[in-house]
Amino acid sequence: MPPCRSRCRLESTAKNNLQDFQHLFNYFEDFDLFCAEFNIESPVFTCELIEVDSNFSCSSLLKAALGDPYAYAELGRMARDGVDAPADFAKAREYYKMAGPAGVVGLGKLMEQGKGGPEDVQGALDLYMATTQKHLDPAWMAMRPLLAAGFPLDAGQVKKYNRLWTKGLWALQGKWLNRRTSFNGVDRSVQLTVKVLYRFPAGRTRPDAYLTQSSGNLQADAVVVNALDKLPMDDPYLTPFGQPTPDIVASVVLMPVVDKPTMRAAQ
Repeated sequence: MPPCRSRCRLESTAKNNLQDFQHLFNYFEDFDLFCAEFNIESPVFTCELIEVDSNFSCSSLLKAALGDPYAYAELGRMARDGVDAPADFAKAREYYKMAGPAGVVGLGKLMEQGKGGPEDVQGALDLYMATTQKHLDPAWMAMRPLLAAGFPLDAGQVKKYNRLWTKGLWALQGKWLNRRTSFNGVDRSVQLTVKVLYRFPAGRTRPDAYLTQSSGNLQADAVVVNALDKLPMDDPYLTPFGQPTPDIVASVVLMPVVDKPTMRAAQ
C-alpha cells in the first residue's frame, strides 16, 4: 500500500458507533485507497480514514457508498464540519435527512441550533422521540437534555417513552444482577423466584427496593434486594405533574446452578 497522504477524521463520544464506522469502511476495502486507524481507549472514540491516493478525497470515497444510510450520515457530518469544503449546514441537513434514522441525531442537533434552517427545538425532540427504539440509544440520549429543559411530549409520546423506559428497567435489572452480584454461599440448586417492589421517592430516579414475595431462600432474597436497591436508571418515568411514579413489581428468576464435581488425579 502506498504511503498515507491525508486524513479524514471521524469521532464520537458513543463507542457503539464503532460498528457503524466499520460498516462504512467495508465499502472502501475493494478500492485499496485507504487505511484506517481506531482509538477506542480515550473518552472520545475516534477513527480516521486515511487517503493513500491523492486523486481521491475523503468525500469522493464516501460518495462511492451512496445508498447506504451511514454514508449519508457521514456526508452530513463532513458538510457540517467543513471537511474538504467550507461548512454548509443546509447541505448537512439534506444529507442527514437522506440518512434516515442514522442521521436523526445530526439533523436534530442542527434544528436545535438553528443551523442550515430554522431553529426548531420542539421539532428536534419530536424527531428523536419518533426514532428512538430503545432506552439509552442515540436518539434517546439526544432527547434527554430537552426533556430536562422542560420541552413537552404529547400523550402518545409519553406512552412510548414509558414503554421503552420500563424495558430499560428490566434490562438494567438483569445486567446489574449478572455483573455486580455475588451469590457465593447461596444455595442455587433449584430455581428461585424473588419478587421485588421498586418505589421511587419524589424527585428521585433511583428506586428503593423492597421484598414483596420471598423465594423461600432468605439468603437469595437479601442478595437480590440489596443489589437492586437504588438501581441507577437516571431517567424519570413520566407522570402528570404532581403525581408520583407508580410502584413497579418485578419478578427475578434465578435459574438453578449445579456445582461441577471436583476432579482428583488418580493415585
